[in-house]
Amino acid sequence: MKFIKEKKNHAPALPKEEKATSIRTTRAFFLILTLFLISSGPFAFIKSTQMQGLIRKEQATLTETIQKELAKNANTPVTSELYKQFLQPFITAYINIPAEQQAFEKRLTSLQETYFSITLEEEKNTGTERKLLSSDFYDLVNENGQLVAQYRISYEITAPVTKERDVKKKEGDKEVVVKEKYIDYEKTENRVLLNIPFTQLKNQSFKVTAYPYFTIEPSLTSQNGQSQMLDISQYQQVDNKEEKAVISFIQSFLDKYVSASLEDMAFMMKEPEILTGNYQISNSQIEPFFKDKQLFAFVTFDVIDGETKIGHKETMTLLLKQRENTYFIETIHHYLGGI
Repeated sequence: MKFIKEKKNHAPALPKEEKATSIRTTRAFFLILTLFLISSGPFAFIKSTQMQGLIRKEQATLTETIQKELAKNANTPVTSELYKQFLQPFITAYINIPAEQQAFEKRLTSLQETYFSITLEEEKNTGTERKLLSSDFYDLVNENGQLVAQYRISYEITAPVTKERDVKKKEGDKEVVVKEKYIDYEKTENRVLLNIPFTQLKNQSFKVTAYPYFTIEPSLTSQNGQSQMLDISQYQQVDNKEEKAVISFIQSFLDKYVSASLEDMAFMMKEPEILTGNYQISNSQIEPFFKDKQLFAFVTFDVIDGETKIGHKETMTLLLKQRENTYFIETIHHYLGGI
């Protein structure tokens, strides 16, 4: 038997010239790729740096634009105590009320032209004189963006009082005693905290933005703890039924504001306030509105001294919350606004 050996078919060998060409092509490809990768890094870094610089420039421009727009609608912040130089003579002009009619009218005109950025309502001369005895700075507070300067003041009121006295008169041959009325003047002295809402404008000028109001001086402890005319067209009117209910509640609140205790006021408001002394509230004007489902009311009223009958006007904004069949005061501002 014969065995036949099978022959293997080998791949044809490339010529030496073709093999060298293939190697050179491969080396050239990897060399080009390597050079591209090496060179693309710096280019990408430069491009990224340029883009970051452009972004920073755009951000700076946007920030500057926003600050300019905010500056148009913002008051100049108080950067010094120059406001005290403005408010001290204002306190004298505001608290001092002369009894003589011409001087009384001159005072109101001076206040309107020199100090206030709101229109003052005309006051009535009751013949009572109010005189500032002393004033000293107490504090500067910011109530929702509204600056309020507080001064501790004492003032004297001289008020005409009608009295009676016995007078002897002759009626014929007899001498009789009759009652005669006469005008006497009584003086009283009061100490309160005077709160003055104001704003600083450009060129070191100032304006009082709302009626000043009286409060009691708080007790200080060592515990750790806190101008333009109003456009009411932006607010929603309440219906007649709720308007009557709100007005009735606020009138009750104003009565208690000058007569009740802090404990009693806790049933009507979140942070109880009262005005101590013999005061009465009159000529109250109450306007309830809605804004974004928030019920609130603008309140204007006169605070009358019960003994001398001298008075001044105050304003409030009350943010209300309905509670069962009545209302509750969540927030109180002593000016119109802050909604």
